[in-house]
Amino acid sequence: MIRELSGQSQILVVHDGRTGHLNPSLAIGEILEQQFRNSYETLKVPVNLGNSMVSLLKRLSWFPRLFGVMAKLIFGAAPVHIAQYRLIVCSGMSNLLYSAYLSQEFDIPLAFSGDIGSFNEHLIHWTISALAQPTQVEQIILPTLPVRKKFIELRAQPHCGEASLLLGGPTHEYPFTQADYLNIIRHFDFFVQAYNIQGYIVCSRRTPAFNSRIKKYLKTSGLQFVSINDTTPIEHLVARSKYIFVTEDSSTMLSEAIQSGRIVRSVCLNPEHNNLLIEKYLHNHLIQRQPANQPFYTDERFPYIADLDLICPLGSHFRNYLLFDDHYAPYDLRRKFA
Repeated sequence: MIRELSGQSQILVVHDGRTGHLNPSLAIGEILEQQFRNSYETLKVPVNLGNSMVSLLKRLSWFPRLFGVMAKLIFGAAPVHIAQYRLIVCSGMSNLLYSAYLSQEFDIPLAFSGDIGSFNEHLIHWTISALAQPTQVEQIILPTLPVRKKFIELRAQPHCGEASLLLGGPTHEYPFTQADYLNIIRHFDFFVQAYNIQGYIVCSRRTPAFNSRIKKYLKTSGLQFVSINDTTPIEHLVARSKYIFVTEDSSTMLSEAIQSGRIVRSVCLNPEHNNLLIEKYLHNHLIQRQPANQPFYTDERFPYIADLDLICPLGSHFRNYLLFDDHYAPYDLRRKFA
């Protein structure tokens, strides 16, 4: 459930409604609420930004006064009650742009989950990610991306021995085609038939509409298809599954699968190509690699879940600020350029 503004909380989660951006921010809000009894609320970005506008504001972030003027024109005047919050949390570049505007307007520290890229690091107080970034901002490095507690709690719940295939969408790094998706679905179907178990296919917002060949195959298979418009929560299917296959383009779903404690295989196009996040997960034995064009299989020795704690890294960084109120000022919150 998304908690809209009531004026009773200290942590503000800014989001654009996209699950991949919202869930990491809500995960951070949940952990801080649990640790410090500082409840969180959510605020949706008032404007959907196009790519050109995102690029413009990222460039303007290096001229903070001009950035503030332009942000006010685009987003409108910032709601005055935002001043009551003590921390802003967000994930995703479009959310970072609005959050930075609010942060600068009301001198509220900003925690961003994700890669800051070419955005002005001086407008951020903490970054939260699974990998170190080339920045002078204080970094909080987690075992995975932030994941909501409903997935973490699955570690203590028994599974039903079933399997799920979580599909993202094509990206520059992972240019999945319709032929690739058909191959992946076929190999997954053969896998669940060999194990004589139920298989689920879950699509994300970015998953393209399937062509007629894939739709025909799904109709004749025993797979249960769950579209983005389905009301079945993904965590319910993850809870039932012992085996989870996730396309590597979806870092959020991959982190959720890992944190659930299930056996996770990341589906890739080219096993010779690794990004840094996949290399980290492989090195820590959190995932297995599954080429999309090869038969699906799994190693029953996985997973290794001893080092998946998200609470301690976040708690140790925010403890002084959130517990000691005005007696602790870790940063100059007025870092506005002349």
